Amino acid sequence: MSLKQILLGSSALAMTLLLVAGLKHKLPAIEEDILARTQDAVKGIGLDSAEVQVDGRYVSLKGVVAHQARHDALLEAADGVYGALGPKNRLTVSTARADHFSAVLTADAINLTGSVATERARDKLVAALENMGPRTVNERLIITGLTPDWQAEIEPAMAELGALESGQLLVSEDGLMISGIAGDAETMERFASLSEDQPDWRINVGEKSRRAEFESQIAGLTDEIATRDSAVADLQNQVQSGEERATALKAEFDAQTDMLAAINM
Repeated sequence: MSLKQILLGSSALAMTLLLVAGLKHKLPAIEEDILARTQDAVKGIGLDSAEVQVDGRYVSLKGVVAHQARHDALLEAADGVYGALGPKNRLTVSTARADHFSAVLTADAINLTGSVATERARDKLVAALENMGPRTVNERLIITGLTPDWQAEIEPAMAELGALESGQLLVSEDGLMISGIAGDAETMERFASLSEDQPDWRINVGEKSRRAEFESQIAGLTDEIATRDSAVADLQNQVQSGEERATALKAEFDAQTDMLAAINM
């Protein structure tokens, strides 16, 4: 190999190394640029609970979206981002119904999860919950774009949920259900009447005092079972001691029998 060839090869290698080093230096900036432009491209469509990920120039869409139309629109928008490769499709279309959500009432918060048809329906639902009192509303809903059928009943149902100390409002394909704990007998009577006034609703509400009574009864039964278990254990110990004593007496009897037999020989 001539000196000229060696010098040319060395120069090419050096240029390649410089190019690689430059690309590595610029890679984070390239990823940030592609991520920002891809997020802007899909922003108007709505990601639901999905997210954009970038590795080098490769874009991935990952997570759950409300329906197939949104799934397709997100992929098309990401595919149109200049300089980006992909997108890799890691999206899943939700099978949740439009009228499937749950509002769980606790001492200081209302946790709202599930799916609703539109942003307007979501906002209306959140507003109704916020009007119930000082509790914080934690909303994590998916917008499905489907036609819901619960709006006519939701506001009166929210009012009833607010009368409970703790509880849950569940809307699903099976209908509307309210469950929880009533603070007093008057509230229990209210829900007993509600079962008659709203026959399509499922009501499962217990009174706080009755719950405390049941818990006391359960605690008493638990103590009684523990006492009986202890008595049974004592009897088992007595039986075991008796068996051990009987074994010892038999061994002593056998020894004396052998001794008498030896004397008589």
